[in-house]
Amino acid sequence: MHAILLARAGDPERALELVWLACRLDLDDLTGTSAGGLHVATMGGVWQALTTGFLGLRPSGDALGLDPRLPEAWDAVELRLRHRGRRLGVRAGHDQLKLATDGPVPVRLPGLPARTVTAPGASWQRARQEWKEKPRPNLGPSASRQGPPDPEAAGRSADAAAGRTREARMGGMRPPRA
Repeated sequence: MHAILLARAGDPERALELVWLACRLDLDDLTGTSAGGLHVATMGGVWQALTTGFLGLRPSGDALGLDPRLPEAWDAVELRLRHRGRRLGVRAGHDQLKLATDGPVPVRLPGLPARTVTAPGASWQRARQEWKEKPRPNLGPSASRQGPPDPEAAGRSADAAAGRTREARMGGMRPPRA
């Protein structure tokens, strides 16, 4: 919970320290109790820190609120989830946000009125703390027949061609070595 509060209060660096501690709890057996079982509640806390803390996902009236606040060490974070029966893919960088969806979902970003995003999704760019929606390219009639949402699908082939790994695409989310 502290990581969530720190990220939302504008201190994502300290929030990240707590998230890494929680992630390492069972992997490094920090409490000497991992042989008796995993700390599932801690894993849930990590999920909450990612969604609520760093991505700023929250109910906002009838809409899904998004307000990413990432640590400097991360280029981006990507999560897949369900919201009111819709499959969503969210990828947030420091100044960009992509939302992929399999159907209509009301969304609200800071400083913008709520609007319904339809399949395949939408993208926004942040300039001087203000979000602006990027125009959606004309995808043609075949776009509605594509598979599940994947906000990074186009980036994967470019990353592979450039020789970047999944870890690099995810913004170096590996914890620092002690």
